[in-house]
Formats: sequence, C-alpha cells, structure tokens
Amino acid sequence: MQMTSIHQNLEKFNQFNHQYNNVKTELKLISEKKRANKQRLKQLQLELRITTSHAKQYKKQGNKAVSESYLAKAFQLLDQITGVKRQILMQREIIEEVLKSS
Repeated sequence: MQMTSIHQNLEKFNQFNHQYNNVKTELKLISEKKRANKQRLKQLQLELRITTSHAKQYKKQGNKAVSESYLAKAFQLLDQITGVKRQILMQREIIEEVLKSS
C-alpha cells in the first residue's frame, strides 16, 4: 500500500514538473517574440522619423509630389507601428495570465 502511494506521488510530481516546464517554455517563447517586436517597433519609429523629415524637406523645396509620397509612406509606417504595439500589449497580457494561473 505504501508503494502505491509513493508511485502516485511520483506520478503527480512528474505531471507537475511537465506542466511547469511547458509553462516555462511558453513564457520564454512569448518573451522572445515580445523582445523582437520591441526591436521592430524601435526600427519602425526611426524609419518614421526619417520619412517625415524627408517629407518636410521636400515640402520646403516645393516638391509637393515627392513630399506627399513620403507622407503616404509615413502613414503606412504608423499603421505598422500600431499593429506592433497591439502585439506587444497582447503578449504582455498573455504573460500576465500565465503567471497568474501558474
């Protein structure tokens, strides 16, 4: 009877350990994705600053068509930035949920 109890406890421990490792791996993957998205966000923000600077420069020079082209690109970058920020927030929420549930 005692041997059965030991086996049951060992099995429970193994299940717990397996779940713990799964959560740990999931958190690591989500954190890596979040880190990559933060890097992408910085890159997009830099690109946006450069693009708007070019748009202003061409507007000052009187080249309206080129300026508008850069502004169109700036709006596309803003959309991308919004999407990346949304992903970062979702990843943060997932991490918080996993930490609460474990």
